[in-house]
Amino acid sequence: MHSRDRRGSTTNLFLFAAFRRGLLPALAGALVLVSPSGLFPTASGQGQVAFATLNGEVHDSSGAVVPGATIALSSESTDIRRTFVTDSAGRYTFTQIQPGTYSLRVTQSGFQTYVQNGITLAIGQTSTQDVELVVGNLNQEVVVTAAAPPLNTSNANLSADVTGRQVTELPLDYRAPFLLVTLLSSVNTGQIWQSFNSGTQLSGPGADQDASAFTFGGSRFGDTGFLLDGHWNGSNAWNAIMYSPSVDETQEFKIQQNVFTAQYGRSMGNVVNAITKSGTSSLHGDVFEFLRNSDLDANNFFNNRAGLAKPHFERNQFGFTAGGPVWIPKLYRQRNRTFFFGGYEGLRQSTPLTAVLTVPVGPFRSGDFSSLSHRATDWNRRAGTSHPAR
Repeated sequence: MHSRDRRGSTTNLFLFAAFRRGLLPALAGALVLVSPSGLFPTASGQGQVAFATLNGEVHDSSGAVVPGATIALSSESTDIRRTFVTDSAGRYTFTQIQPGTYSLRVTQSGFQTYVQNGITLAIGQTSTQDVELVVGNLNQEVVVTAAAPPLNTSNANLSADVTGRQVTELPLDYRAPFLLVTLLSSVNTGQIWQSFNSGTQLSGPGADQDASAFTFGGSRFGDTGFLLDGHWNGSNAWNAIMYSPSVDETQEFKIQQNVFTAQYGRSMGNVVNAITKSGTSSLHGDVFEFLRNSDLDANNFFNNRAGLAKPHFERNQFGFTAGGPVWIPKLYRQRNRTFFFGGYEGLRQSTPLTAVLTVPVGPFRSGDFSSLSHRATDWNRRAGTSHPAR
């Protein structure tokens, strides 16, 4: 759930749950409204774009394929496990994988057990991880702890990833995660972005929606598509983002550039694809408060010239997050199958502005504009002409 008021304060309340098999029907019916889009897709969902895919081939040391091998993929944060048996060509494929860090375990009679930890899969990623089995007993293990990142050999997608750690640790004005797209060299903060985020607008600087007013590689403003948890997150009026997740709510996002597969579409060449966090098998959370004020700021030129005091600026952003397994005593204890994540973020801000404006003088308000004719005549004399203003 999201609640937002841009007229001076902001309150965000977001609640998400991850559902797995084995959920009680009554519980599923009660919580379906706060489930992530990938698990309960709707007509506007994009399905696979919010998930990852892992595939590969299993072979022995001679290069011969190994059919019938059992592949187990386990999440390191939720302990959820999926299995697959290689086909006659030794191939395996896992689809609809929640982005995160996983362990891969391969077993087959006559070979040592293969274990690889720390496989990181990002949003929208399709990766290939081939496995080589060594002849031996099943009770012997070959554990791979440092390997090259999985390769994408399935499509020609070009993208840049912004991880949750970058979102949390890099400095951000207004705590708007999408401002980090400017880390990409092809992103241009053009005239529209500068006018929205220059500090001269009552909504800015760095308002959540204004942060999306950037362009990619020479394209026009409004050509970028925005996805959040597999759903389109762009306004139909001008294609700016409708909802910007908070820093502590964002798990990661991917910036797709120019060439991408058909499931993205609806864009002139660029897509920002973000996902929010879900709970894990253990309880985690945080409480935060960020304060920014004008105590150490200098007064601006126009205030000094007019003899005005420095205006007081103050911004408070505060809240909390919490996530973990769903556990109901004596009713539901599937700690490794159902999870929740929720949080609250509030914004309280005072943003005074000093502006130089032109206002009508007393005669103008009564309909007397004769002084404009005298000024025009003065300008004509300076320009060397003799035609008075009419």
